[in-house]
Amino acid sequence: KPRGQYRNNDLPVPADSKWVKAFLSTALLWAGSQANPWEISESLMADALQEIFDVVYPDVKYKVNPNGAVFAVTQQRLSEWRSNIGSTALAIVVDFCSRIKEAPNDLVAKQLLKDCAFVYEDPDNISRETAYLSAFVLQMIASTHLSAIVDHASVPALNTDELALGKGMDGVIVLCVVALERALKFVEDSIINVDEVLASMATGKFSVKLPVKRNKATGKMSSGCYKFSFANWHDETEAYRKSISSRNEDSKLIIISRARRYMKKSARGDASDEDIEETQSVDERALICEVFHSPLSVITADFIFLNRILPYAL
Repeated sequence: KPRGQYRNNDLPVPADSKWVKAFLSTALLWAGSQANPWEISESLMADALQEIFDVVYPDVKYKVNPNGAVFAVTQQRLSEWRSNIGSTALAIVVDFCSRIKEAPNDLVAKQLLKDCAFVYEDPDNISRETAYLSAFVLQMIASTHLSAIVDHASVPALNTDELALGKGMDGVIVLCVVALERALKFVEDSIINVDEVLASMATGKFSVKLPVKRNKATGKMSSGCYKFSFANWHDETEAYRKSISSRNEDSKLIIISRARRYMKKSARGDASDEDIEETQSVDERALICEVFHSPLSVITADFIFLNRILPYAL
């Protein structure tokens, strides 16, 4: 049976809250620790899912394999998780830009993109120590990842308790930052119009209509080149990965710890496709350690998200 045809009713266990909260949330936790969450080795993923399955369902004998239901359905959930990261970044950026009245949206986005200012806690005082501590990045991590793993199971073989604290969370940080850069570029290049997106809220639904271009391979009109995917954003992914992997583990633990402050209270009371060609050129994202100065009079480091748009992206 093709992977894309597997559904919840094909699973060897009920697709109930235990499956969603314990199994899938643990799978997301593990996936977020992978160096490249876009492309995870099938054998590596199958082994990890087996460890999770054996802990969550100790009385069920099942062998996880890449051609089975558990693997396929989990893979679908991971795809949805990555897509949600992309849409949530759009929501956050639109929400922010909609409240900046002192400058046009494209200028705001341009200033935030300059020297990757949007990743720093204070874009007017850029330093290595404050990289990946911006409200943008922390809100992203909290909304798209921490909220999704709150009920994870404890799987010693995968060091899940340490992962939940933030150890080795390179992958999820990378995805969140790339998604934010994509959203800001869309605003800067007028690929999306903030006012039009806000107008769509009148219908009670967060909606972003991406333009279409003719696909050279198929000849059909498609918005595929704007999708949040590894094929479209592999260069940026690799550059940020190099930057984040160069940081010590303590700094990553701090990032995740700070992100937890953005979580809402949960029901249980917790704080709530191509190879990259190597060149000698240096990507500014990989140099997020250097000290730059970029005066951004239109924003402050302490802005608060109103969560007016976020619920529609989640």
